Amino acid sequence: EHAESFANLALVYYEQAEYTKAENYANRALRHNEGMVDARYILGELAFKNNDIDTAIELLERASISLNFQKSSAFSLAKIYFHKEDMSEAEHWAEAADKAPRSGFESEDLEWDCKYIRGLVMQSLEKNKQAYDIFQDILKFKPGYKDVADRLKSIDPESENEFIKDYITAKSDLFSTMSEQMLNEMGYDIKKIQLSGDGNLTMEVKNRELSPSSLAVFVKRNYDLINEDQIKALRKFIDASRSHGGIFINTGDFTNTARELAAKFSIELVNSDRVESLLSKVLKPKK
Repeated sequence: EHAESFANLALVYYEQAEYTKAENYANRALRHNEGMVDARYILGELAFKNNDIDTAIELLERASISLNFQKSSAFSLAKIYFHKEDMSEAEHWAEAADKAPRSGFESEDLEWDCKYIRGLVMQSLEKNKQAYDIFQDILKFKPGYKDVADRLKSIDPESENEFIKDYITAKSDLFSTMSEQMLNEMGYDIKKIQLSGDGNLTMEVKNRELSPSSLAVFVKRNYDLINEDQIKALRKFIDASRSHGGIFINTGDFTNTARELAAKFSIELVNSDRVESLLSKVLKPKK
């Protein structure tokens, strides 16, 4: 009945995806030693898997001093805060994950996973030079890792978007208004607009010059590369709304396969460069 033994058993069962046993032994470890941070790490990962985010954050933050799982704890916290769009915390934990030493309990791939999440965070914060350097470092030593090659093509390390940052961080009502203004600038009138649960928008619009038929619109404010699955989701919305085509506006960019599929489905793609151009027209003070 040794706390460290229980924690080790919890880790074994966790890696074997026997999560009930892993939770049981991690809790037994803590009953014998409340300071057993390795057990808190395992419970934190289990809470993360179960989408119990508040519990996961509490457990993983306490586990971040673990000698065995310091890097893993920080990495999971960076992912959580990135998806919560709390970019200040995401930046803190992504940097901590990247800089933390990797223990013998942690996989070699964790080094690159930590660098990648840090690159995503830097890109989201418009720290393009830092993001570019991180992704370039990954590509140099780990060719073919995820979508790093595509991300490098989509980043201009010297560019700074003046208006997109305000657009991404705007409150929901202002975000909707700015999006409407962009579509108006593109020549469309708004028929219907709805804020989705993830803080993005779906719209139905019509071209005021060419046709009374409607277009279905997705507006995403993030720096992710949109893939073909999200193009397919817009296609379903086009069909459901009985629209004759679509527009996908994204403050990031699109993968090559997404571009090919969009062309096939008559979907117009609007990436960060065009978003910045449109915002500059609707947000700059009139002289």
